[in-house]
Amino acid sequence: MTVTPMLIINPGVIHAGRGIAAILIGMLLLAPTAAFTAEKAEKDTLTLVLENDLFYNSDRNYTNGVRVSWLSAKDKTPEWVLRMADKFPLFPVDRAVRASYAVGQNIYTPEDITLRDPPLDDRPYGGWLYGSVGLIAETGQRLDQLELTVGVVGPASLAEQTQKRVHSFVNADEPRGWDTQLKNEPGFILAYSRSWRSLAAESLLGIPFDLTPHAGVTLGNIFTYANAGLMLR
Repeated sequence: MTVTPMLIINPGVIHAGRGIAAILIGMLLLAPTAAFTAEKAEKDTLTLVLENDLFYNSDRNYTNGVRVSWLSAKDKTPEWVLRMADKFPLFPVDRAVRASYAVGQNIYTPEDITLRDPPLDDRPYGGWLYGSVGLIAETGQRLDQLELTVGVVGPASLAEQTQKRVHSFVNADEPRGWDTQLKNEPGFILAYSRSWRSLAAESLLGIPFDLTPHAGVTLGNIFTYANAGLMLR
């Protein structure tokens, strides 16, 4: 078995407001990456995505994300995945099918982590620990992805332990308000997305680039939303 490793590091993360918006942004950052990985990979692919605002010397809202994912090669897709793909009406008939598996953790904090009792109007402490399994169908013109994610919000996400250990290792401020974090709650997410091949492939100042459109819908008790956009690469 041949494995192609990939490491993707985002040194800073987008800061969002209170509530589920921070979780939403964290997941959206990963969506184009997953599509790009599937499009380029011909072998089994192991991908590690790291997102942290350490380089901005800031801890607020979506502060850290880690995701490890495995994408099967086109010719090594399990039979149960192929059978499920046959039953999903939005997948094209003539396609190559792959399986994807992932585990990850997201961490969210208020603006001032030195306070034991953060303001009620600030982003609460919280974590999201999850696992995902997905189906990916690829043709010459588009890439479709169906993914089921299950996980937990709250102390069981181990976000408190993770952040405290990392901050101790890098000699950063100790987060003091984790006693106020969100309570344990199971969560599930069912997501479907579609990415098309490049709309345009051009060159600017000798640098090649292309535009890849994508759209999707997500349902679950963690969040529900629809999205669409363009990825410039």
